[in-house]
Amino acid sequence: MQLISPYNSASEALSSLDNGGRFFNFLTDANDGEIEAEELGKVAGVYKDQQKMMLFLELSTEVLAASEKQQITSTLSADLQLAMSDYKPIRLAPKEAKELAPIGSSAIITGVPKFIEGKSDFKGFIIVPIMAGSAMTMVMIPMIEQYNVYHLTDEISNKDFIIAHAKNQEKLPEVKISCGGIIKELSANKSGNGEKDKFLEALYYTIV
Repeated sequence: MQLISPYNSASEALSSLDNGGRFFNFLTDANDGEIEAEELGKVAGVYKDQQKMMLFLELSTEVLAASEKQQITSTLSADLQLAMSDYKPIRLAPKEAKELAPIGSSAIITGVPKFIEGKSDFKGFIIVPIMAGSAMTMVMIPMIEQYNVYHLTDEISNKDFIIAHAKNQEKLPEVKISCGGIIKELSANKSGNGEKDKFLEALYYTIV
C-alpha cells in the first residue's frame, strides 16, 4: 500500500516519469520526451503490471488541470496508451462501487477508512491458492486473516464500501483518502455458495 503525493505541475510529473527506468533498462532514456512502461513502473513500484501503473498514474496526476493531464498522456508510449484504454480507473463514491465496479476492474474510491478490528466484527471469505504437494488448489479463507480490512465511508451519504490491503503494510490513517486498487469478489460464507459481495484490494492512496 503506497501513499502517493500527487504532482503539482505537468513539468514536475514529466521530470519524474521520464526517468530512464531502472539501472538494467538499457533501452530507455531519461528526458527523451516519451514515457515508457519501464519508467512508469519504476515510480509506481512495479515491473510489468500495467493495470497498477495506470492506477498510479491516475492518482499521481489527480490534482492537475485537464490540459496538463493531456500533456502527460500525449508522451506515453504506444503500449501505455493502449494500457490506459484497457485499465483506466473509474472514480466512485462508496455507495456507487457495489453496483458500478465490475470484478477485476480498476477503481478509485474516496472516503474515510475505519479499521475493522477482528473476526467477530467482519465475516467474509476470499479464494486463495494453496499448494498441496505439487498441485495447487483453491480454498476459501476468512478475508481478515489475509488482509487489514476497513469500511471506507462517504462523509456525505454515510454509505461505505469494504477495502483491504496486505497485513504486512502500515494501517491507513483515519482521514479522507482517495484509494486506488482492484475490485475483487467477497463471499458471505466458507462454501462460496452464498451471497456475493465486492471489495477493493487497495494498492495506492492519496490524502484528500
